Amino acid sequence: MNDLLRIYFNETEELIDQILDNLDVLRSDPSQHSIDMINELMRKFHTIKGSSYSVGFMKIGEIAHKVEDILVGVRDGKIELNYDIILKMIDIAQNLKNFISALSYQESPSDENIQFDVESILKSDYSDSHVSHKVGTEFQNERKRAVAKEIEDDKKDVRSYVLEKIKDEQLLKELSDSELLQLKNSIERGKDIYLGFLKLSFEEDFDKKGRDTMEKIRELGFEIISTIMKIEGDFVVINFVLAPSRDTPDIKELEKIIKLQNLWRATQKTQQVDLSQQQKVSLKIEISEVEKIMNIIGDMVIVKNAIQSSMEKFMNLVGNQEIAQRIRDNISEMGRKIRELQDIVLDVRMGPIEDILKMIERTILTTARQLGKEVVVIREGENLTIDAEIGRRLRSALLHIARNAVSHGIESPEERIRAGKKPQGEIKIKAQRKGEFISIDITDDGRGIIPEKVLERYFAWRKEFPQLASHFNLGETELDFKRPNSLKSLGR
Repeated sequence: MNDLLRIYFNETEELIDQILDNLDVLRSDPSQHSIDMINELMRKFHTIKGSSYSVGFMKIGEIAHKVEDILVGVRDGKIELNYDIILKMIDIAQNLKNFISALSYQESPSDENIQFDVESILKSDYSDSHVSHKVGTEFQNERKRAVAKEIEDDKKDVRSYVLEKIKDEQLLKELSDSELLQLKNSIERGKDIYLGFLKLSFEEDFDKKGRDTMEKIRELGFEIISTIMKIEGDFVVINFVLAPSRDTPDIKELEKIIKLQNLWRATQKTQQVDLSQQQKVSLKIEISEVEKIMNIIGDMVIVKNAIQSSMEKFMNLVGNQEIAQRIRDNISEMGRKIRELQDIVLDVRMGPIEDILKMIERTILTTARQLGKEVVVIREGENLTIDAEIGRRLRSALLHIARNAVSHGIESPEERIRAGKKPQGEIKIKAQRKGEFISIDITDDGRGIIPEKVLERYFAWRKEFPQLASHFNLGETELDFKRPNSLKSLGR
């Protein structure tokens, strides 16, 4: 896998984690969303769309593009943001993360086989009747007008700010509102802004040449805020609006592949502000690479011990105890540094269990929405860490358990009311340390497991697959299961 793809996977997964955190905040109270938050979500999906297209993941780019369109509708007041839409976006974002995570482990990743029907998730009537918080129609209309005015004022402010910095009104007319916002954010963070020019002939493969150039631009340390394509006679002219994506972008190499014009040069004061506002950037490292480092550390320990043994024998012959002690102190310090390095590498393998618990919660809520059930999720034990590889392998099993808790455990609101329960079910996800182990419990207050139904399904399965069933010595008749307390053992 090339370095560009590694950067893509790392940055995109990090963006999706940020998106999911933003959506979790919105989910708690959809009515309190701000224009800034919606614009921030748009910017992140727009970035995912552009970077996915640039590395050839067209399907992933299309998914991000469709969610961006929904957010544009929310921002422009055409779509009322509600709990149901937020859950749908969470569902899409979580699926996107799963796709990208799976692709990152492939030798030659391709998204051509991704089967994901975004339309079936997004398909809904976005009318006021779907808004989860109940308010009067008059208030809704008043709020729509207020939001629309706020949106329009915000867009004017962004455009005025950028136009004040970049004196090129014709260029700015070519940019979308989300691109202008991205440009504003880059300027505020103290980044230089450049305009790049690439002229290609129709006789050459200009589409491939354009993609290759975009990849090279990113490799040289630049973020592509916008691409503007125009036809001039027999040529295709591509304009790139660029901002540095790292502290030391390679300007000289960039000027070898495209013509470059500086649109905005950041001041030293602004750059200092940028450094204080930078977000933490994580780097995705494959577990196999971490294990290689651990093996090298193990070899270092063996070499250190061999040096120490040889030194002791040599100093016994020389007899200079002062020099011997100095060497012993140096070797002892080497051992401490090796142990410190070993601890750091072990920490690299560890990740917060909170990420897994959040993913389970989102899966529970989206599954409940699909089945028309009401569920409250309670999380406990989020301050623990877990080995990243173990966490990755546990995910599918935990998600399966979570979905079963909703689909088979929690009853419908009507059934729960008839049983004397609250219409809203409760599922608790609890992580706790037990000695050297971590226990993750998923419990619900639903109907539980009915042993008779389990046995009925089991005997039907034995009848349908007799050869497979013969490998399992679980019992062939009901009498095998009617020993004391045997049925109770199947309950919760």
